[in-house]
Amino acid sequence: MTIQRPGRADAPEAVRVADRYWLLESIGEGGAAEVYRAWDQRLERVVAIKILRPQLVADRDARQRFANEAKAAAAFAHPNTVPVYDYGDAPDGSLYIAMQLIAGPTLKDVLVAHGRLAPRIAISIARQICAALSVAHGKGLIHRDVKPQNVLLDPDGVVRLTDFGIVKALSDSTSITAAGTGFGTAAYLSPEQASGQPVGPASDVYSLGIVLYEMLAGRPPFTGDNTATVAYQQVWEAPQALAVTTPHVSGELDALVMQALAKRPAGRPRSAVAFADALAATDVASGASQAETAAAMAALVGRTASTWSGAPAVARTGQSAAAQTRPTVMADELPAAERTARYAQPAPPPADEQAARYAQPAPPPA
Repeated sequence: MTIQRPGRADAPEAVRVADRYWLLESIGEGGAAEVYRAWDQRLERVVAIKILRPQLVADRDARQRFANEAKAAAAFAHPNTVPVYDYGDAPDGSLYIAMQLIAGPTLKDVLVAHGRLAPRIAISIARQICAALSVAHGKGLIHRDVKPQNVLLDPDGVVRLTDFGIVKALSDSTSITAAGTGFGTAAYLSPEQASGQPVGPASDVYSLGIVLYEMLAGRPPFTGDNTATVAYQQVWEAPQALAVTTPHVSGELDALVMQALAKRPAGRPRSAVAFADALAATDVASGASQAETAAAMAALVGRTASTWSGAPAVARTGQSAAAQTRPTVMADELPAAERTARYAQPAPPPADEQAARYAQPAPPPA
């Protein structure tokens, strides 16, 4: 599809998709797709349209991932996901997904703007992500890419998990990745993803644990100059305890986050539901009501908007326009196939070095 400069629906240069959607303005893009605010002339409403990049139209794997995203998101309706309205082929063979437009920032935008979050806010966000994951897992679907860029916040503080493009069915023995079943973003990969092992619901729990750690500490537990370094840390290195640098985090919450980041899947909370229940138990000590927490979240989203580009956040591949101009943890975002190949299981360190690493947390950053 040749995308011309977007404009008003009544402007001569405006582009129409599938004889129904007028593209109004570009609001996000990534390696695989571009996202536009669009006008649905049939139902007379504003929507978000995600369009597979022209250079990927002939790529069978890219088309399959795009179709997976639409089908997975449409497989269940849940308040903590983004509703998909339509999916189809344009006359020129390109693919599009029409979905609800979310007029709020990503969690990544919020973290860039504000750094670490209050525990009650972080817990509320994590619990809502758990709610979306529990439904997906109940359908036999594993997200495999839980990260702040894929979490959207409504103006009223409702959390939406999006970007199901690399979702995997538990019953599916095949893989559309170039090597193994990895996929995802290195800073949020589970050890089994980083080492090319089979994934399950516990893999999403681990990735959510990373996100929760980042919300509480203001940074993810594992960082590095390249994907291979971070993937190695996910497999072999213990995260630094939150209590070392974040005294506002209770011992109970710290222990729960560390449990979610267990290297072995069996050591983590047994399900997203169990993780949510444990988070709720640790939140009781805050004394804040659910309404107070929701109001605080809405205020946080409002404050983020003042430092944010203002473009609506939507289900998308890649970062928001605001996040694209800010520094990110990972410096080398590679094509998916190349990333997966680089995640081949690294050789373990010597036994005595392993013991030392697990016996004490890594020193705090300078």
